[in-house]
Amino acid sequence: MNVEKATNQMRRVFFAIQFNEHMMKCLEEVQGYIRPLVKKGRFTDPVNFHLTLQFVGEIPDEKISQLMVHHPNEPVLSRPLTLKIERLGSFEKRHRHILWAGLESNEALSELTGWLQNHLTEKGLADHASFHPHITLVRECVFIDAAAQSAFERMKVALPAVSVEKYALMESRRVEGRLRYLPLMGYPLNQLPNNRS
Repeated sequence: MNVEKATNQMRRVFFAIQFNEHMMKCLEEVQGYIRPLVKKGRFTDPVNFHLTLQFVGEIPDEKISQLMVHHPNEPVLSRPLTLKIERLGSFEKRHRHILWAGLESNEALSELTGWLQNHLTEKGLADHASFHPHITLVRECVFIDAAAQSAFERMKVALPAVSVEKYALMESRRVEGRLRYLPLMGYPLNQLPNNRS
């Protein structure tokens, strides 16, 4: 496999949750319902579907090596982490849209992202932008017309819940000319049983 080398030894990295093949297929099916409404746009390749937890940015190799070390203080969540996609939405930028699938409110996910931000802040690497959990489906979207946009806004989704046992440090790179998000190292989640009724 021909992986193009990053220039100036700077690499674009982030922490994220990856999805299994079944969830990727479900999200691809959602894209299929959206396609007839779109005049043009860049649909996310299903292999690139992920949920960003903390964006780090472009950093040198030595910083990445530090992040890849297995830390003794792994996050311990007070409840199992289960993700459920419950809605669709969009961000508008310069008359074009980013279409996304959103998650229901999730305390365990908030615990994880808070832990990661604190951990990266100690290393001077945290991005303190507000966290809005979503999975990008289409970038630079232009709807066919106002009716198509309205149809998207009324669209409902009900995908199966996904249990999460690990997250990953990932890199955004070009592989044989195509954008890919590659896992550099996985980290387990130590989840306490959920004893809440």
